[in-house]
Amino acid sequence: MGQVDSSPGGAARRDAGWLILAALVVAGYFMGIWLYALRAPFGDDFGMIAGAEAFGSAATPSEAWAALAGQHNEHRPVIVRLVFWLVGLLPGPLNTQLIVLVGNLSLVVMFALLVREGRRVMAPGAFVVVATVMMFNFGTSEAAIWAITAVQNFGALSIMLVMLVLLSKGGAWSWAALACAVMAVGVQGNNLLAPFLGAAFLVLDKRWAQALMWAAVGAALAVWYLSDFTRASGVSDPMALIGRAPEIIAYALAFCGAVAGFGGESIPSAVNLLFVSTAMITGAAMISLSVYAGWRGGFGGRRIALWVNIFIVISAFAAAASRIDYGIQQALVPRYHINSCLMVVTTLIALLDLPENDPVRAFIRKAMSTFGVLAFLYAVAVTPILLLMHQMYMSPPPAEAAAAIPMAKLDDACAYPVTRHGITSGPPCTSS
Repeated sequence: MGQVDSSPGGAARRDAGWLILAALVVAGYFMGIWLYALRAPFGDDFGMIAGAEAFGSAATPSEAWAALAGQHNEHRPVIVRLVFWLVGLLPGPLNTQLIVLVGNLSLVVMFALLVREGRRVMAPGAFVVVATVMMFNFGTSEAAIWAITAVQNFGALSIMLVMLVLLSKGGAWSWAALACAVMAVGVQGNNLLAPFLGAAFLVLDKRWAQALMWAAVGAALAVWYLSDFTRASGVSDPMALIGRAPEIIAYALAFCGAVAGFGGESIPSAVNLLFVSTAMITGAAMISLSVYAGWRGGFGGRRIALWVNIFIVISAFAAAASRIDYGIQQALVPRYHINSCLMVVTTLIALLDLPENDPVRAFIRKAMSTFGVLAFLYAVAVTPILLLMHQMYMSPPPAEAAAAIPMAKLDDACAYPVTRHGITSGPPCTSS
């Protein structure tokens, strides 16, 4: 058998090969998203459209703010409504394909920051393929091709990651980080954790005054967020969750390990059981490795990868408390996969950031080429999920559809159902 070329030239050629694979993944991803993005609003999109329309027609600043900050499910998606409003200013029907693209650009931001962290910990060349596949794979297709989830699910994690990077830089960057924390709350409900996560980060970094300020801002945001808040889903009696602790834990583990599975009500129960079990094992493994990395290397300084994992784990339990009535398999629906995909990359970064004599770090470095090949195969294997998600559609409630018609510039006959080829209901859809 031939020996591996360990010269600088050989290493450069191998790195170039990994970069080519990564480029193919990114190109294939965005080509698929552009072709299969739903080209008309559906489901929760209509709630965003109605809010954006109300914002645009508001007579006073208070009316405008009420339109932006109103509750939608368990969220107050101020930023998401603003995105819909801005795109709605363009001539013609609402361009949901453009909104999808805006949401997917959040993945580019996350990818750039993850690669930056990879370079900091001197990750092997194959790491770029792992990071690329985890950020740009069709396992997340439900979020990737649906306008509201592309902006909300991807944007929430992207802003949170930017917040942590800025916070780790210190100095004046901390103010920009705080602005990101506030903005994050206006994207998704789980990001209400962001200012408190930042406060904990600052406590460990011994920046006491800043930590106190972040906690105060978080408390103020929580008071605003929860005022007139109506439980949108989940168990009506929070105390009942105590008796369902095993289910909650199982859901949270599956949520963290969702990269290893695919679930939903339409999938046979035996397949769901297999995927849920695999995801739970994967989630438990990543949490255990994160704990190990924190124990060996600490949580302070620039170890933001571990803080990302803390956020995802807490989010997993929050999602479990909200969604457990849908069954544990609901943790594996594709719109949640990006959390698990991000956790794969940040766990690797956390382990590569360990001391040089750490055996786990040594193993990860040695096995990275294998991980790169497996990641590329994973990207190919999950491609059919894009086609499956593309075939699914939702019919909006008539009241929401009626409120959305003016901004979407569509006739009533176009209200539903929806495909990527347009909104169709009997006769062909026409613009008003």
